[in-house]
Amino acid sequence: MKIYIQSPVFQKFIFNNQQQRNKLQMPVSSDKIEKPSPMSRSLTINRRRQTQNTVEPRGLSLSISRETQRSFFKDTIQNKAIPTDQFQTMIKEIQVGNSIQVITKLEQGPFNKKTYLILGIAYKQLNQFDKARSWFNKCLSEYPNYLDGYIQSAVLEFKAQKYYESLKLIEQALLHSPNDKQALQYKARCHSALKQHQKALEIYEKINNLDFIGRSRHCLSLIKCNHVDQALIKIDTILQQDSENAEALLLKGIIYFKKKNFMESQIYIEQAIQMSTSHQLSAKAISYIIKAKICLMDFYEAQLHLSRADQLKKSFKCISKLKPFVNGTVKLMKRQFALGLQLIRDLKPISKFLQPIYYKFLAYAQFCTSDYVSALKSYEMINQIERGQLYNKYVSEALILVSKCQYEPSNKLLDKAIEIFPNKLEPFYYKGSICLLDKLYNGAQECEQLLELAFNKQGKQPNLFFARALMKSYKRRYTSAMKDLEKAIDKSEDSISDHFYIRGILHAQSMRLKEAIKDFTTAIHFNKEHSESYLERAKCYQIKGDTAQSFSDMNKYVKYNNSDEINYWSGSLLFHNNAYEEALKAFNDAKQTSQILILKLKCEIKLQQIDKACIISNQLTQQNVRESKFKIDTQMLAFIKQILDTQQSKKQCDSVQFPNIDQHEIGLIFQVQDILLFKSSSMVFQHKYSEALMILQQLETYWMKLQKERLNSISSHQDADSEKSEDLSNEMVLKSERIVQHIIGIKYNMTVIYLLLSQYANAKMKVEDIRDQVGNVVSDELDYLKLMIQNQIDKKSTPAFGKAILTFLMNEKSLFNGFPTIRIHLHGQGILECKLSLNFPDIQPPNICPEFKKEFLFMIKPNLIENKPEAPWLQRTQQQILVFTQNQLNDELDLTTDDEEETNEKRKKKRQVQNLEIDEKVQKRLDQLMKKL
Repeated sequence: MKIYIQSPVFQKFIFNNQQQRNKLQMPVSSDKIEKPSPMSRSLTINRRRQTQNTVEPRGLSLSISRETQRSFFKDTIQNKAIPTDQFQTMIKEIQVGNSIQVITKLEQGPFNKKTYLILGIAYKQLNQFDKARSWFNKCLSEYPNYLDGYIQSAVLEFKAQKYYESLKLIEQALLHSPNDKQALQYKARCHSALKQHQKALEIYEKINNLDFIGRSRHCLSLIKCNHVDQALIKIDTILQQDSENAEALLLKGIIYFKKKNFMESQIYIEQAIQMSTSHQLSAKAISYIIKAKICLMDFYEAQLHLSRADQLKKSFKCISKLKPFVNGTVKLMKRQFALGLQLIRDLKPISKFLQPIYYKFLAYAQFCTSDYVSALKSYEMINQIERGQLYNKYVSEALILVSKCQYEPSNKLLDKAIEIFPNKLEPFYYKGSICLLDKLYNGAQECEQLLELAFNKQGKQPNLFFARALMKSYKRRYTSAMKDLEKAIDKSEDSISDHFYIRGILHAQSMRLKEAIKDFTTAIHFNKEHSESYLERAKCYQIKGDTAQSFSDMNKYVKYNNSDEINYWSGSLLFHNNAYEEALKAFNDAKQTSQILILKLKCEIKLQQIDKACIISNQLTQQNVRESKFKIDTQMLAFIKQILDTQQSKKQCDSVQFPNIDQHEIGLIFQVQDILLFKSSSMVFQHKYSEALMILQQLETYWMKLQKERLNSISSHQDADSEKSEDLSNEMVLKSERIVQHIIGIKYNMTVIYLLLSQYANAKMKVEDIRDQVGNVVSDELDYLKLMIQNQIDKKSTPAFGKAILTFLMNEKSLFNGFPTIRIHLHGQGILECKLSLNFPDIQPPNICPEFKKEFLFMIKPNLIENKPEAPWLQRTQQQILVFTQNQLNDELDLTTDDEEETNEKRKKKRQVQNLEIDEKVQKRLDQLMKKL
């Protein structure tokens, strides 16, 4: 052995091989960090040197045992085919990447075991494993006792990640040399690769390596077996010899990471980054800093260190495993739930480090995006579920059951959630909304109580005010509801159309039309397709008399709404504009419900289509057998039609019997006063004047009393100076005018009866009453009637009236012009022909005033309020007090919204790192440590 060690040829080989190894330890030019860090300049510039007995400095690829060296130089002296210098040159060529040239030369022969070995190594360097395996097999088949043949074959299989095959070959090598350290090292590495860390540790303990590579692998095995204290002692011995060893510093940082001493861990890892000239080592070091920040739930800091890794100009697997998770969590903190869910969900495969927390964050993201089914599955994947996740699991399962209408079990789950976090408002709100879904309007009282309980909890949401406003509106507490609506609008980050829509309805309901139109306009501004706001604004414009704006909004309502109500509201607005034929067309296109049939009946009456009105009235009677009001309308219309038919056939109408209707019964169209008016006309046709007169006197008293009450109401509202009072006063004036018309018509009919009874003084008195009601209005009929009565008193003849038949308050096209003509004999031979004053009842148009519908109460749904499950990055004490990381306290990460993106970018720029810059706190600790060293 001394001969070869002292041989100049062997010494030259060792020197050249060691120089080449030192070159391989440096990264290629593309991987070098050109600008040295400040710490590296402050330290000594002497680089560490490894011991001369290193078996394999950078992997398994080119290591050659001493036995190979000895036998090689013996053979080279005897083998003239391949001189020693030429063989050494070939090894150097392989090391610098010229494997193809070596293969070209050696494949020409002659062949021996070293030739086979070098050819296999060359093909292995080219990653042509099959050819390399072929040459190694030839070597072992011809030289079955060749130790390095087995070792290099094992190295090949290890590189191909076939660890069991590699282990078998190492076992064969150890049969020939049981104590060969190189073979033992490879065996330990195979066990480590197969996660058999205890077996690897036993081998490293047996070898007791003195070189750095061996000791570092030994240290890693100690760490993997959780012997961190022994690993710390061992790594300290390395650092005592070489305090600038980047790999050792990184291992020490990893040890402290395993001990959960994250501050100390980061100090040594940052030192390793400063000392390192390898991008791969820097990436691994940064990955452990990121892991530490994840353990501390400090995701903004983790994201900051990801930006450091981006400066390495090359992606590394250890970083790419963490990056989507960190970025996705930050998105969740910023409430960008969809983006966060996509990043976290697409993370495949899940690293062993992230497995304990991955499903917590995935479930949280799924919960926040309302995917409760997936969230529940993710929560079930958590091995050790914590209180926060258990709370979220109960709530998500409860909401799933609500969607399946299983209300009782969902309430039980919500009760369990309340036991975990009694100060959270969401379970109470969900229970309240479930009451409405389960018991409908009967659950309103219980729902209100639960809403109040939710209000007493922390973190009132804007939509919680909105829900309470809906409940108060349902209870007709409009003033208090308006206050809650204003709070909901003020607190809401995003202006919600429904808030302004409901407030607009409450304004319109109180006849504050200007405020209502403004709120409906705002609701439309935030949602161009909010069809209900167009409809309610159209109603307000119609009430104000702005027909053009009303129909413009109605067209937009039709554009954005496909419901059956389109025809109903279109016909209703047309009805209000006296466009009865167009309204009738719209109602014909609607579903023929009782409500639509009633409106069609009103249209036909307004159009005086008595035949069609009778048909529709019969349909209503058949559909509503139990309601007598429809039957009464049918009887009254049939009576009118029968009289008209009798007149057309020129028959006497005194045979037409008035329907037998109880005095207190009323119809939908025909009220008591309308029935009595037509009954009095029937009495006149049957010459029962006294009975008719009694009925008309009863009607006169009713209408005169109603007129007095109406005038008092008008005067009281005119005193108030407001839009509501003005609109109400105008409406009352119109109703008062209709009352006057009824009074005049009744007094005129009474005048006719008095003339038939020759009671001229009473007739004159009624005419004077009519003049008082009419005022200064010029009326030829009234003047003639007054003159004629006076002549009858004075027994004078009266010239004929300009028209053949005297009509009063009836249009020439009135249907009731077809009723019988009353002939009154005058003094002398004159005859007065006149018609009784008859009209259809006051047809009430459909109500178009916006009003709070009780159906609005069911806007209180479980999904009305924002989902706020317990965030997995939050920690609580036993007293339910939140514990934040320092970063969360300063930056309020969980409250960041999309609108604050610009602010976050500014904060991020201020803290941006350059050249792998480290934290200030860590830098100070490093400086102190350097002074001690």
